Amino acid sequence: MLLTPVATVQDAEEAVMLNLTATVDSVYSAELLNSVAIKNSGKVKAHIKIDTGFGRYGFLPGEETKIKEVILKSKNIEFTGIYSHFSSAFVKKSKYVDRQFDTFKQMTEKLEDAGIDCGKRHIANSSAFFQYPSTRLDAVRIGSAFLGRLAVPNFVGLEKIGYLECGITAVKILPKKHNIGYGNTYKTKKASKIAVVPLGHIHGYYTESRRDCYRVRDIVRYILNDLKLLKSGSKEYCTINGKSVPVIGRVGLTHTVLDVSGIECTPGDKAVFEINPLRLDSSVERIFV
Repeated sequence: MLLTPVATVQDAEEAVMLNLTATVDSVYSAELLNSVAIKNSGKVKAHIKIDTGFGRYGFLPGEETKIKEVILKSKNIEFTGIYSHFSSAFVKKSKYVDRQFDTFKQMTEKLEDAGIDCGKRHIANSSAFFQYPSTRLDAVRIGSAFLGRLAVPNFVGLEKIGYLECGITAVKILPKKHNIGYGNTYKTKKASKIAVVPLGHIHGYYTESRRDCYRVRDIVRYILNDLKLLKSGSKEYCTINGKSVPVIGRVGLTHTVLDVSGIECTPGDKAVFEINPLRLDSSVERIFV
């Protein structure tokens, strides 16, 4: 299923050619998809997307008549489902989840009452699947749960999948008070053995989303989290030959330095990093086991 609505003729042609189930979120996407299906003398399956409060794609509440007209006019689209998306299902008690779910049910019921078969109904993402079982309906869309990286308590024993291996390219001893990395932010406290690996921001390592919430409570939360980080002195770690070693200095564009004092390692040994596979650049080779 293609969750992004088609926006161009090329998008629509690929959806039809690959026999995808497309998303229709507007009159425009329906007309585009239908015209391409007619041109290719075929039919294409699609699900209707409704916006119950996420503010992205979808028909709005009150547009049930428009949805019905779209379905009836699009003779070359076989509508097999309808869906929406939660915005805050990672919160344990969320009135907004209830509000969105009620809106979704009301819209689909209005369509059913108008003689439209909605097909499969789905709104639950990974967080909703675990925290709000009543929202599972006919299907769920598992994303973060598939990776074992949940934003909610993991009470089912899911394990994180995916890690990154990188070969060590250099090992050497640095003297006490020797700088490591850009900005002179880290100096060795004693003579230290370090290892260098060719891994950095360009590969997707140690990148993060910029802060994009500016309510007072969000800013306060950021400050509190930073204070906790200062108190814990937490570091990033990787594993070499079964031993945990810290990342030291600032991570560079293409290289990272590790403190390997007290462990045996040589160039060519593998450093194993815990990393979210979704953040890795496409140039990093994937090996599926």
